[in-house]
Amino acid sequence: MNKLFPTTLLAIALTTSAAASFAGRGDCFGDGGPSRGMQTPMLERILTLTDEQKSAIADINATYATDGNPRAWLGDQMRDLDPQAVDYQQQVDQLAEQAAENARERVLQRAEVHAQIQAVLTEEQRLQLKDFKASNRVGNGGGWRR
Repeated sequence: MNKLFPTTLLAIALTTSAAASFAGRGDCFGDGGPSRGMQTPMLERILTLTDEQKSAIADINATYATDGNPRAWLGDQMRDLDPQAVDYQQQVDQLAEQAAENARERVLQRAEVHAQIQAVLTEEQRLQLKDFKASNRVGNGGGWRR
């Protein structure tokens, strides 16, 4: 029982953080979930983008857009577990591993989208965006002003 409780808490925490990541804030800096990326309308408010850049960014975002969540919805799976089942701990461990893998995939995907969009921007635009981010931080790294 002592081993079961911390593992269950970890699985719930990972599942909750995965759900929060999928919901996302939807800002233009890649914090809106796996398919959001830097959105062209927000970038247009910050930078002067050429038609080619707008098109390239839209193509990048479309490449990573998904219909819903292709990954297993772990919250539903967690609710369906029976704590009295013989293999309950094994099921919880599998869900925790899946949540960790989902988080890893999201980070890798966001990094790829970020790199591709940064490559579309000019050096001057990248500096403008960096300055905008720095000047619009709220507190110690928490959120963006709208």
